[in-house]
Amino acid sequence: MVNQSDVQAAVRVRHAQAGNRSYNEDWQALFNQESVLPLNGTLNGRLMVWLNAELVADGDLQAPYATLQGAKQAYAARQGFYNWSSMRTLL
Repeated sequence: MVNQSDVQAAVRVRHAQAGNRSYNEDWQALFNQESVLPLNGTLNGRLMVWLNAELVADGDLQAPYATLQGAKQAYAARQGFYNWSSMRTLL
């Protein structure tokens, strides 16, 4: 099970906006702040773009992942977690 409340709190810290939004709305606010395209895209589509950008920017990736699952696993592992579901925070 994803530690959703911990990850959501980390997303809110990253986009510096407290609020009473849903998990998806918090992620979309982060994507908007960081200009993840397309602006009207789905959560999963934008999440994959964001994860790939994070991994490439940190030098952890030479080419973007083609699947969301692969990108999520790589991002979680970079932070020292077994998988996305065990992740508690964002860098």
